[in-house]
Amino acid sequence: MDELPAQFVRYPSRAGRLALAARLGLTIDPHSQDWEWTVATPGQSPAWFSAYQTAPLSDDERFSLMEMLVQCVEELSPSEGSRDLVEQLPEWQAVAGLLRERMHLHANTIYYWSVLGHDDPDEQFRISVSMRRLWAELHRVITEQCTEGRTGLAT
Repeated sequence: MDELPAQFVRYPSRAGRLALAARLGLTIDPHSQDWEWTVATPGQSPAWFSAYQTAPLSDDERFSLMEMLVQCVEELSPSEGSRDLVEQLPEWQAVAGLLRERMHLHANTIYYWSVLGHDDPDEQFRISVSMRRLWAELHRVITEQCTEGRTGLAT
């Protein structure tokens, strides 16, 4: 199983969450643990895609916003049938494009949602197969850059 290089392990920050909540007009409980996933609303994803692409966001805000966008795709994904159908969703295609553009910032997100090492579909997310394909595509680039000493979070 491929491992995520330590310098790419990242978690949402309180500052990023607060700034993003204020920017998007969302509320945040001070004790919220999985805020990005609980506030994710697929109907808001077009506005959030736009904000991701055009707003002057910090990396912490972008990281949290991407978690929200990924959760939206998870909720839109078919719960029954082939998980390969995820890649046909326009929302997945948009998210995958953003993940590729900022792969260093979102390496942890890709890795997490891939659920590597768990082959039972009941232990995966609906989008895990698509995330695994993306991880396979980007993992080599990320690890090569680590061995070359380039560890910046921008692409």
